[in-house]
Amino acid sequence: MAVSRPPRFPYLALLLLALPLAWGCSDASPQSAPNPDASTATPPAAATEVPRPTPQPEDLGEGWVEVIRKAWRSIVDYHIAEPEPRPLLEAAWRAVAAEARSRGAATGPPPSLDGDADTMWAAFKESYLAVLHGSPAEAWQAYRYAALTGMTASLNDCHTFFLPPARTEVLTDIRTGRPSGGIGVELAPVRPTYVRETIPGAPADSAGVLPGDFLVSVDGQDVSNLGIEVIQDLLRGEPGSPISIQVRRPSTGAVHTFPLTRAIVHTPVAQGRVLPDGSGYIRIRSFTSGSTLREALDRIVGEFEAGGVDRWVLDLRDNPGGDSDVGLAGRFIGGEVAERTLLRAGGVEVRQGEGEPWERRPLAVLVNSGTTSVAEIFAAMLQDHGRARVFGSQTGRCAGFVSLETFPDGSTLGVTIARSLTPVSERPLWQTGVIPDAVVRQTQADVAAARDPVLDAALSWLRSQVGR
Repeated sequence: MAVSRPPRFPYLALLLLALPLAWGCSDASPQSAPNPDASTATPPAAATEVPRPTPQPEDLGEGWVEVIRKAWRSIVDYHIAEPEPRPLLEAAWRAVAAEARSRGAATGPPPSLDGDADTMWAAFKESYLAVLHGSPAEAWQAYRYAALTGMTASLNDCHTFFLPPARTEVLTDIRTGRPSGGIGVELAPVRPTYVRETIPGAPADSAGVLPGDFLVSVDGQDVSNLGIEVIQDLLRGEPGSPISIQVRRPSTGAVHTFPLTRAIVHTPVAQGRVLPDGSGYIRIRSFTSGSTLREALDRIVGEFEAGGVDRWVLDLRDNPGGDSDVGLAGRFIGGEVAERTLLRAGGVEVRQGEGEPWERRPLAVLVNSGTTSVAEIFAAMLQDHGRARVFGSQTGRCAGFVSLETFPDGSTLGVTIARSLTPVSERPLWQTGVIPDAVVRQTQADVAAARDPVLDAALSWLRSQVGR
């Protein structure tokens, strides 16, 4: 059974899943845990392909079982690795059975997944519905989500994932640059996590939370051993709602309690300033859809040029990706190859930069393992073309394109449909990531002491390029 061809998005290694939706200053492999610097990948720009139709609730069967079938077929039909259908259903069943056991429900024997795809589905559905009938209806959503999560996680692929509605909202916020309710902190993806940055003027910053503080609890719940994506869910919420966090300050070991009120946190997609040594610094937090980012950088670079700033730093650390923009690529490399993408059928798609480039200035790019998806594609482009020298630690190795499908309850399925190669050397970026020209790490102790050895190394190199 075929599904219409899906739209393509470069995905953010979203902090979710993987982010596995990307998860990950030890810079370990994406498959190892924990990986402190990882962050999540973001979905990119919509292509011109026709999106798959969203099923209607009345077509989804008892317990919305047809959502599982739809997701299964989408993965089989479109995932770049062309996975076999049986292992996916086996993974879905194991996840459902584990969820049932955790609820004290009976599962019966596993389904016999033999024969063709239709026969396998019929066997899975029969066993799955038996689990539903042995449990209260309020548990059915949990079983469905378990099956979808089990299938996608079995591929161990940061761009193939299932997101419940709340995390779908987060994904949308990141892709569009839409502000969300929270306290305004960026966390390091390690256990225990610590505050990597506070957003100026946000509730945490105003209350006195400091970079380097370890997060101890949220509303009385110990979070010292929780993954970053779970903690982020606890911190987000409706603007105006109360929240209490406890942090441990490393300089003294004291635990501080901060009663806060969530607020809309406005985080600019790009920020620029001139540093004390005269270098121009640009921070890009995500690659949002549309032309917003490109226009922001046009403004920042215009101010640099007007002020005689002749060297730039581009900070892509902890940038989860977003939408690709060949117009933005063209600002740096003109009409050279910006993206080289490996497709499921084995073909390679090439996209070139568009538009007139800015004046060529010495450029340093900062990355870490939280630099994923479109962000690492962009860093690789600059490095591969010799347009920039890269400083930091290896990027997240989550570089590709995802097809996103939203279900009627607001949950989302992501399926990897393409993977990125470096544009000139044609290295498999999803395997190698970007290897910095100069490997430099910023530790938690550096963050707490307001030190940035990565930026310092980049600035030293830039000064050597202009002779001052």
